[in-house]
Amino acid sequence: MDLVNKCRLSFYQELTELDKEKQVYLVKQIETGTIFVKKVKQIYNLEVYQKLSKIAASGVPQIYECFEMDGCLYLIEEYIHGKNLKNLFQEQGPFQQEVVVLWMMQLCDILGILHQMDPPIIHRDLKPSNLILSNDGKLKLIDFNAAKEFHHEETEDTVFLGTHEYAAPEQYGFGQSDARTDIYALGVTLNYLLTGKLPKQQPVQGNLSEIVKRCTEVDSEKRYQSAAELKQALAVCSKQSEDLCSERKKEQAKDRVYRSKGGVYTDRRWLPPGFRTGHIWKMILAVIGYWAIFDCSFSGSFSNNGQPLTGSLLRINQLMTCVAMVLTVLLWSNYCGLYSGLPGAGLGQKNRGVRLLLLCGYSFLIWVLCGIGVAILNSFL
Repeated sequence: MDLVNKCRLSFYQELTELDKEKQVYLVKQIETGTIFVKKVKQIYNLEVYQKLSKIAASGVPQIYECFEMDGCLYLIEEYIHGKNLKNLFQEQGPFQQEVVVLWMMQLCDILGILHQMDPPIIHRDLKPSNLILSNDGKLKLIDFNAAKEFHHEETEDTVFLGTHEYAAPEQYGFGQSDARTDIYALGVTLNYLLTGKLPKQQPVQGNLSEIVKRCTEVDSEKRYQSAAELKQALAVCSKQSEDLCSERKKEQAKDRVYRSKGGVYTDRRWLPPGFRTGHIWKMILAVIGYWAIFDCSFSGSFSNNGQPLTGSLLRINQLMTCVAMVLTVLLWSNYCGLYSGLPGAGLGQKNRGVRLLLLCGYSFLIWVLCGIGVAILNSFL
């Protein structure tokens, strides 16, 4: 039999070693040139992998070869182009809630298939590093090394397998692993993808907090009892998020669009300060203010060493004064996010005093720069 199995392996040429410790290799089928993954496992559940090799689930890598040889299990699996969620998190940081909810709903579908098998297959090591996001945006659950079949006659797990932070209490011998064991790990994974922390370290906030709390209950009877039930809760949460997002978009639309008496729509963000709200009294004050700025700027007189400036020198000084005054107004009104985009602006979000100091500092900088500009232009005239 070993000779037959060695012959089967000979059709797969090793290309590179993906994980030396776990004995995972990238291989190529010699006849077809198709790329696969070869795994050599010393600790395994043969029955689980044999059952997995007979199913075709989009969320689980297809197993093409599965046999024992020399006391090890040899697998030839589908190669998935993508990255696991742990690596993606380390590269990008916490993900958006809408994206994570979508992933977890996909994962519920995968677990639903596994948990409905006869007997059910419990993964028991669900975590971000065992979830691969393929290049086509689909989630894949990998590494069934800790998986086991659920049997009603068993009362507890005899061997602990899994990852400590993600393992449910029953994996430590307090009961037998079942579908709710994977639901526990899914809750921890959900929290990590949104915060980078475990629920006990930093629980997620918002409408997902209750879902994570219920998933990670110590008593499995208090958790969601199936992946389908959890998916339904996530769907409700997703709908709530969509409604909230819709309301925010409506508010943003109100800020952007203004209907004039003539029925013409315009983007209010680009209207000058005083005109963006559409209030008549504010627009009247704004007109008076802008008239005062232009009047003071272009009717004022300037001198150099006691000598009044005339001609182009006078116009340059008047123009730069007007520019400095207008820029100051735009800065203080945060026109099109002018202030928000400046360094340090975030420090003033919760402290008005800091915001005032920053605005004064940047206003002073505007006048200094305009003064330098005047000096440079004067030097050429």
